Amino acid sequence: MDQPLKRTALQAFKLLVAIGLIAWLMSTLDPKQVEKLAARDKNWLLLAISVALILSGVIVSFYRWYLIVHSIGIQFRRRDAIRLGFLGYFFNFVMVGSVGGDVFKAVFIAREQPTRRAEAVASVVVDRVIGLFALLVLTSVA
Repeated sequence: MDQPLKRTALQAFKLLVAIGLIAWLMSTLDPKQVEKLAARDKNWLLLAISVALILSGVIVSFYRWYLIVHSIGIQFRRRDAIRLGFLGYFFNFVMVGSVGGDVFKAVFIAREQPTRRAEAVASVVVDRVIGLFALLVLTSVA
């Protein structure tokens, strides 16, 4: 099988899996609950503001990790930090425990930096510690 055909088949498989999952989820919905939800008034402005705030907070945390990696002298692009950050964020919800995404990020940045693996993994740990400290400060102020 040649490379373009193989790539197209893989993309088609991924799309079919996604469509299958969405169809399965839709089939498990209770129609009465969907009707109740559709009938309720919604404040779309507050929803849009909350989505924007959550997205900006997540991206700021990815940029914080980029700054940590960059400060220890590892060549790392912002785009890679955002890419690995979103993948790690996804795996936080998929894998067991709240550090699944951090393990993912540590493994991938260590693979990209074979000569500086310890520093690369330590950047993920330091980022988590700084994030927990910021959360502690925020809750103390609140």
